[in-house]
Amino acid sequence: MPTVAEVLAEGLAHHSAGRLAEARRIYRRVLSFDRSQPDALQLLGALELEAGSPELAAAFLDQAVAAAPANAIAHANHGRALRRVGKPAAAAVALKRSLSLAPDTPAAWIELGFAAPMTVSFGRALMLDPQAVDALNNWATHLHGKGDSTSAARLLRRALAIQPAGSGLWQNLGLVVRGAGALMRAIVSFRRAAALQPGNVVAFEALGWTLHLSGDARGAASAYRQALAVDPDRADVHAGLILTLNCLSEVGPEAILGEQRAWDARFARPLAESPAITVPDPERRLRVGYVAVEGFRAHTAAVTLLPLVEGHDRQAVEIVCYSDVVRPDNVTRRFRELADLWRDTASLDDQALAEQIRADRIDVVADMYGYPPGSRLLALARRPAPVQVNLLPMGSFGLDAVPWMVGDDRLTPPGSASWFSETVVSLPLAFCYWPLRPTPTIASGPTSRGEPVTFGSFNQPAKLSDRALALWGRILVALPEARLILKGMAFADVDARHALFVRAAAAGLDLARVEALPWIDDGAQHLSAYGQIDIALDPLPYSGVITTCEALSLGVPVVTRAGDRLLGRYGATLLPAVGLKDLVAESDEGYVSTAVALAKDRPRLAELRKTLGKRFAESAICDAAGYARSIEAAYRQMWRSWCTSA
Repeated sequence: MPTVAEVLAEGLAHHSAGRLAEARRIYRRVLSFDRSQPDALQLLGALELEAGSPELAAAFLDQAVAAAPANAIAHANHGRALRRVGKPAAAAVALKRSLSLAPDTPAAWIELGFAAPMTVSFGRALMLDPQAVDALNNWATHLHGKGDSTSAARLLRRALAIQPAGSGLWQNLGLVVRGAGALMRAIVSFRRAAALQPGNVVAFEALGWTLHLSGDARGAASAYRQALAVDPDRADVHAGLILTLNCLSEVGPEAILGEQRAWDARFARPLAESPAITVPDPERRLRVGYVAVEGFRAHTAAVTLLPLVEGHDRQAVEIVCYSDVVRPDNVTRRFRELADLWRDTASLDDQALAEQIRADRIDVVADMYGYPPGSRLLALARRPAPVQVNLLPMGSFGLDAVPWMVGDDRLTPPGSASWFSETVVSLPLAFCYWPLRPTPTIASGPTSRGEPVTFGSFNQPAKLSDRALALWGRILVALPEARLILKGMAFADVDARHALFVRAAAAGLDLARVEALPWIDDGAQHLSAYGQIDIALDPLPYSGVITTCEALSLGVPVVTRAGDRLLGRYGATLLPAVGLKDLVAESDEGYVSTAVALAKDRPRLAELRKTLGKRFAESAICDAAGYARSIEAAYRQMWRSWCTSA
């Protein structure tokens, strides 16, 4: 009859060969005879940790260290399991016990470095084993989290010198250099990571987002599709693809809706619960919940949501805010003051958020965020409120669970029903804008100083499509002395600027007359850059929204091309509201001729510089009360419809 040691040796052979099911069966057979056999408990705990079940692993390793308190390996594995179940303090205790028994174990020092982040832990691991790639990688991750990108990159390059085929190392180097603003170097690293490990979905996803940031929307869409080919169950990756498709002229709104409907079918519909029921009284005061993720701070969503909440008639609606903000600011504090009920929800997963909304008896829940990272659409997929609405329209959600959306006659024009899965309730104007910082006084523009006319686009590079660049090239050809200034976050990277100039030259732009400026985080300095331009050119197919409002508020006219999708029509809805309907072109040729004609009309440019800011401030765009009344009427229409069917 074999001994326990012989049986466990057989199990360990299976374990080492990757035959986890056989090894598990043997370890459990030993425990069926002796429930406290320490080696079987330790080996089974290590197996379950390897198999991706850290909770189960921790349970077995709890018993293992109780049965054999002098087993350094058991304590180390216990620490690993505890860290993976989110108990870093307990993990650190277990790892320190292991190291007190076996102080010269690099792997345990590395784990301790993560459980209780300390430079000394990673340094000790490297003293014991200078080739310890895990220590270098993990130390770099720790330093990157602390904001020390330079040291993190140096450690990762040292690790890559030891293990040049390490896909994860290249991936992490990409994340580090991207965080430091070196987008093009990050792209090289992510491509290398993906080439070394074609199944590395994280590398493909990171590549997609970085290409998007750099302005290569086509490349980004391709990377996202490659990521989904590896793992089609990544809802966040599919959402990234949807966002990027809006930047591609060759992908129309119906095709984008098709992707959204596919996202709904795969990720949202399987979560559907019975719709929430509240008191179906069509005329009572409504309890409205706003889901805006990070929008309850100085954020693009807040420029619309804050005036809406400020302007609401509290006799008609009660306001509940669901905020994922983790670093509150003055805007957050103002929202809290205005809310009838405030919920901090950053720690809640989508299921818990849905349960909270349902428990709060919300009548109408309005999502102001949609698909960007941090999306809460999978909370709304569970139908926690009887009426659910896409309120800040950036395109359809494509969700069965969100059947309502607001629009207006220009943003969602007649004939656009095929762009949306929602029923669209038309408002006089489906957007409101309040600046979150004081509007500065800026310079009067180059033409006022007798200089050549200067165009500008301060939209992010992903919106600068080849089609837009080609039209801007035609404008400059028609105006041989004119200049063009572009500004975006990517342009802090000299290589990203070069990539833009390559595309711009291919599109026919005279690079001697084009300047690319990096983004300016300081709000006042950012807005002051509008003093360098006379006319803003709206990109296409994805037009500006906040950038258009900023330009108009500062007296800078905007020329736009009414697009073939909602996100290409914000200029078409905003410009008529300030009396500039003639700057909305209905064709590419009209876009060019409108920009050229305005550039030649120096008296009009001078007059607009003096009066447009005031006209903007007094327009319907900034009418918080009027916007709030129209939203309340829309909610009432949706609510009555639900009451009729309830």
